Amino acid sequence: MHELSLVSQIITQVGDDAVRHGLNKVYSVTLAVGRQAHVQADALTFGFDAAKRGTVLQEAELVIVAADGDELEVQEYEGERD
Repeated sequence: MHELSLVSQIITQVGDDAVRHGLNKVYSVTLAVGRQAHVQADALTFGFDAAKRGTVLQEAELVIVAADGDELEVQEYEGERD
């Protein structure tokens, strides 16, 4: 399941960026997924929920929006400082 590898990379990148910007909690990640990206949304969500444990994204929700082509990118994330 390559979706787990993809979400692991996303979690690392978003987590690193969030910490760099002073956030210690991310509660939403919006991911654009193209119809030709050859990934399954339910597998992305499952992998995200499994891989986020113990990170600043541990309470985050993954929001998947449809995109054109083979796009697969984080559109935005939201978080907060405690």
